[in-house]
Amino acid sequence: MSLLKSLNDFFGERGPTESLEQIARREASEHTVLVVDDDKDFLNSCAEFLREAGYNVLKSSTGAKGLNMLRYAPKDISLVLLDYDMPELDGSDTLQFLRKMTPAMKVGAVSGLDETMLPASFREHVDQLLSKPFRREELLVFVRGLLTAPTHQPVATPALVSAVPAIAG
Repeated sequence: MSLLKSLNDFFGERGPTESLEQIARREASEHTVLVVDDDKDFLNSCAEFLREAGYNVLKSSTGAKGLNMLRYAPKDISLVLLDYDMPELDGSDTLQFLRKMTPAMKVGAVSGLDETMLPASFREHVDQLLSKPFRREELLVFVRGLLTAPTHQPVATPALVSAVPAIAG
């Protein structure tokens, strides 16, 4: 038996290797996701799902606070998850300022509104859309897809619409 043990040691069979879940958590820990949403329950749930998967998470309940976080740590943030329907500074206005500050930032829209209800100026300037409600697994696939996609390429279109009619959602 000692010969088999020696062969196992020589060929690297020393014990269990890193699981796929451990690899995913390690890769996730290299990324910080900024979640911007006025719904505190959603914000907290989303942050919890992402943290459980290993991501570093920053939370903001307003577009203005999210922009301030981004202003002070643009190189630390890998991805912004942005709600559209928010009071004061809505998702469209927030996105307009965000694109001026960090044009290449990856932005995923998360909205309870049907995609057809979102203005084209918003849809065209986010990298992907995810409709609420969604399951934890859907969020994690969405985030991983955004993080592994090529860097956002700014769209050469007229300025984003800054005054969007309020839509109940």
